[in-house]
Amino acid sequence: MLVREIMTKNTLVLSGRDPVHKAFLLLKDNKIRHLPVVEKDRIVGIVTDRDIRHFIIPRKDPKTKGKFNFQLKDLKVEDVMTSDPITVTPDTRIEQVARLMLEHKIGGIPVVDQKRRLVGIVTEEDTMRVFVELLGILESDKRIDVTMDTRPRTFERVCQIIEDHGASVISVGISPEKNKGKRTYYFRINVRKLEPVITALNQEGFTAASS
Repeated sequence: MLVREIMTKNTLVLSGRDPVHKAFLLLKDNKIRHLPVVEKDRIVGIVTDRDIRHFIIPRKDPKTKGKFNFQLKDLKVEDVMTSDPITVTPDTRIEQVARLMLEHKIGGIPVVDQKRRLVGIVTEEDTMRVFVELLGILESDKRIDVTMDTRPRTFERVCQIIEDHGASVISVGISPEKNKGKRTYYFRINVRKLEPVITALNQEGFTAASS
């Protein structure tokens, strides 16, 4: 799946010359966490709710009976934004986006064309939604973990056993590591009872358990 399929288009943007207070209100009012900063349609930075929180000053106000009010410093967006942010294109694969977010600990990435003109934004919520759909988590909460060798006929046999017990396979994940030529396969299935399926798999010599 590509970024163009999940990104938010026509996203709200800021100029580096905008006051930080404007960014604060846009984030708050629209319930979002990231705002691209552009100049002449080209990306120059990104500002997040976390960036702005560093410049919020708590102070007590007698009129509010000891409760805290918050006041933003007199700063411009360019003073608090991350300049020259990591970007992706509409043709970047979702897996690459997830890897970038994990490696750089970021929650949003501007999407640009070849001339670095902003065309959208992709967030961690977008990527999480994709993986939830791919894994079928919303369709079923039942999962069986099966440790087996990686031969195609072995995989086919496991699938056949699952289907013989009236279950349908929604998605399959695979552990990254090999243990003596074997891997653990994560089958998310649609079935009323897991126990008969697990018992049948173990009787066939597989190591199966619910998760």
